[in-house]
Amino acid sequence: MADKNTNDATAANDDEDELLEQKHFQHVIDAFLYYRTSSQIQVHRKQQSVKSLSQQHQSLISGLKIRLERMMKAIDVIRIYQRYCFMC
Repeated sequence: MADKNTNDATAANDDEDELLEQKHFQHVIDAFLYYRTSSQIQVHRKQQSVKSLSQQHQSLISGLKIRLERMMKAIDVIRIYQRYCFMC
């Protein structure tokens, strides 16, 4: 009887481990697929925050606008590489 309970517990743990692994793998795939959209939203929010500042404060972080524009371009480049990965 104890062996049956042990086997049942092991099987339940294996099922739970498999489910956790599937969820993790789906999370990784989702991050890969939605990287561009999510990243663009984040950069856009930062750009809007910068625009909402007074000119005096914007002048203190003048290089940030250029960096955010570069980030948007980099996000697009990464998307090109992602598409290439799916083609291979």
